[in-house]
Amino acid sequence: MTGDSKSRSLPRVLSAILSIPLRFKITIPYLIVAILLAGLATWLVGNSFAKTIQGRFNDQLVDGFAAASEAMFQAEGDQLTDERAIARTDGVAEAVLLRDTKALDTLIRPIAANSRIAFVHVLDAAGQPVYSLRATTDGFASGEVTQFTNWESVKRVLAGESDNLGDKFAGVIDAPWGAVLYTAGPIKKGDQLVGVALVGRPANELAAQLTGSSLANVTIFRPDGQVAATTFGQSLPVPGLAPQAVAAVTAGGKSRLQNQLLRLGSHEYNEALGPLILRGRPSGWIIGLALPRSLVTEIQGLGPVEVAGWFTVAVLAVIGLGVIVAQIVAIPVFELVSASSQVAQGHLDVKVRERARDELGLLATRFNRMVVDLRQREFMRDLFGRIVSEEVREALLTGDVGLGGESKIVTVLFTDIRDFTTLSEHFTPQEVVNFLNQYFGVITQPIREVGGLVNKFGGDSTLAIFGAPVSAPPAESAWQAVRAALMIRARLAEYNARRVDLGRQLVRMGIGINTGEVITGNVGSEERFEYTVIGDTVNIASRVEGTTKEYVESQIMITEATLNALGKDVRLRLVDHGQVALKGKKTLVRIYGVFGIFPDEAEEEDWLKLDPASRRNVLEALLIYCKGYSVSTAALTKNMTASGVQHWIDLAAEHIDSASATLRREYGLTDAELDRLRPFASRRSQPVSQPVSYIESKVSVAVAGDTPSPAIRG
Repeated sequence: MTGDSKSRSLPRVLSAILSIPLRFKITIPYLIVAILLAGLATWLVGNSFAKTIQGRFNDQLVDGFAAASEAMFQAEGDQLTDERAIARTDGVAEAVLLRDTKALDTLIRPIAANSRIAFVHVLDAAGQPVYSLRATTDGFASGEVTQFTNWESVKRVLAGESDNLGDKFAGVIDAPWGAVLYTAGPIKKGDQLVGVALVGRPANELAAQLTGSSLANVTIFRPDGQVAATTFGQSLPVPGLAPQAVAAVTAGGKSRLQNQLLRLGSHEYNEALGPLILRGRPSGWIIGLALPRSLVTEIQGLGPVEVAGWFTVAVLAVIGLGVIVAQIVAIPVFELVSASSQVAQGHLDVKVRERARDELGLLATRFNRMVVDLRQREFMRDLFGRIVSEEVREALLTGDVGLGGESKIVTVLFTDIRDFTTLSEHFTPQEVVNFLNQYFGVITQPIREVGGLVNKFGGDSTLAIFGAPVSAPPAESAWQAVRAALMIRARLAEYNARRVDLGRQLVRMGIGINTGEVITGNVGSEERFEYTVIGDTVNIASRVEGTTKEYVESQIMITEATLNALGKDVRLRLVDHGQVALKGKKTLVRIYGVFGIFPDEAEEEDWLKLDPASRRNVLEALLIYCKGYSVSTAALTKNMTASGVQHWIDLAAEHIDSASATLRREYGLTDAELDRLRPFASRRSQPVSQPVSYIESKVSVAVAGDTPSPAIRG
């Protein structure tokens, strides 16, 4: 057979193997493995029975290390308690400031005696020793003095550091008088750091305590592996750790112990090595727990080497067959899983390889066809979404909207830009389009946030619907429309502030809202139709919006029908403009200007007693300032003087709780944004009281006063 024929026959053989049904690919290899392992286990049981308590021995080492770690944690906690007792004793901070060693001795010596503290050092704020105490067999003596500022724990306390456990730090210090576990903490007078308190315990006492808890010999090693303290005694000198052992303990972390054989004279020990944990972290020092090897029984029957050899062969056989099975079965499955994850994330350009004609190959083929169908569907969905709104698209796709019309009670919101012709006459067509795109972004986002539908744009006007295509009660749709209008007005103020900073003309607009019955549905021909609302309710909303040209302070107008739909529970700050004649309408319509939201009865706004229009201008100036703009920008945006804006900022800071509640209720400002008012709280401005009167309707209504605020021009 030639080389070419061999290269062609190999893919055929591989394809034939891959085409074997999946159940056989999985069953046959593991059936072989099961037979081999059963035979091996029978042979092993028939020839020998190994007995060992090595596992129990290792468990005892692990349990002992856990007990030692718990004892270490307890010792660290006891020292932390002692340090707190010293640092927080009345008079200690004052004595440190005065460097009064006699007073410190009077205050600290009883604590050290009662708590059996071995070492106490008190340092000043510069880290220089002020007082030291050392426990002896006969009582207490003056403690040793060294360069404490070189100790890491002292450095961190002097630097005012803290971590997730607090501002106190512990560490084993290799001091001139031996290895000592020290806990360092700040001594404060009020918030001022005046010194450092150090409480210490010798490492040999610590090792003895750990031995009592773990029932094993304990050795404490320095970071370089040298012995610092041990419970073996002088008759059995313990060697230091090899650099490899130190590196293994450091790399293993606190969750993995290292085990080594320790020979001391004629005795052998198993020693578990792990990091000395302080404050939940490895300290760099090492603890060793040793148990004698005589506790381990001899393994009878097969030796450890033979047993390990046979089981190694068995494991290698399982691994080898597992790799083959993984190559044949798992890799195609993983490719399908990966491709499915990409499709779930919206990536529809993936394709899996169709390896064979088995079940996996058939699944890959079907998956690729599914992705192609999804790609086509997503293209049509995206194209459909550009023609109609997202809400209408989803309602049509789910069958919630028929191709005919239906009668619904909805709330209609109509907006229009004031003097748009004058505003745009100096723009190029491209600039006009860019401006409108920015403006419509300000308009549409609040409408969508409250659940409304932006139905259509007409030049510079916008028609929004609440309560269709997804039905909602009239009270809910009316509140959605009013809330959207208030949000639009606030965001238009921010938008105008940006335009002021760019040196551009301010944008003014009007909003009209009406609630009533309309016909909703798809209007057009079979070839082309659109979702819309038809009825006198829409016309009235458009005409009501036009009244804002006459009542210029009432930027938002609602009809009596909308007010009735809102009900008695909604508290709006309104101005009643009475019955007005609308263009093209014979019947008079009562309209109201919306200026904000009334506070709850428990809230007070004594600092903001203004007529509704002035109140709105002041709050929008504060809104602009809290959003990060300058005082001058807020003043130019709201046609106010800079001193007037500053006056209201100072007054809001003086009444910060009431002002924050008002701005949070009206505009949803965050605490971070309201914090801009707080630096001015120290400025005391004289409060300005303005006359105001109130009338009660189904919603609380504020009538504009006669006296304007001195902070408002014009």
